[in-house]
Amino acid sequence: APTDALAAYLAEGEAAYLILDMGDKTCLKVRDWFAASPDAVQGLLSFLARFRSVYPAVRWHGAPQDDLVAAMPDKGWRLAHQEEWLLRALDPAAALRQRGYHVDQAKLALRIGDKSLAIDVREGAAEVGEGAVASDPVVCVHAPAFVQLFTGFRSASKLARYGLVAGDSAGIRRCDQLFAGPPPWVAEHF
Repeated sequence: APTDALAAYLAEGEAAYLILDMGDKTCLKVRDWFAASPDAVQGLLSFLARFRSVYPAVRWHGAPQDDLVAAMPDKGWRLAHQEEWLLRALDPAAALRQRGYHVDQAKLALRIGDKSLAIDVREGAAEVGEGAVASDPVVCVHAPAFVQLFTGFRSASKLARYGLVAGDSAGIRRCDQLFAGPPPWVAEHF
């Protein structure tokens, strides 16, 4: 619906922008934002700070590792609400092939429930085959925990402490390396 409560701020050179909702007098809401560099993030925070005499709080939806939060001082902010979500992998072998990896070369035998997969990562891409090679580290994952590992939501080390992953220390470390990354997130709410 048309409203005059929305405002936009575009930094010079299109390095950053904010879309603000000023309809609530108790809270300035950031509906969307972008910053191309750490300096641009600081610029956005400085711009938002100009509203402190009018709005007692600023709120936005962000990622688990949010750049605006990372640029803020250690004190003066708090997490108001957190929701976690996961995807569902219908074909783990295809999902493993399509995922990117931050390691150049690694091999792992991954047993998901009763299915055994041989993963061979080279230059950030994986080849996945049925069965396991005896020389590769073997890690067993409970089927419901596979998505947590695959997305980086929880590390293999953490899942092993929960009893959802089993394997020798080399295999657990290899999983930690292969599936490292930020947890999944999305700004939209469904």
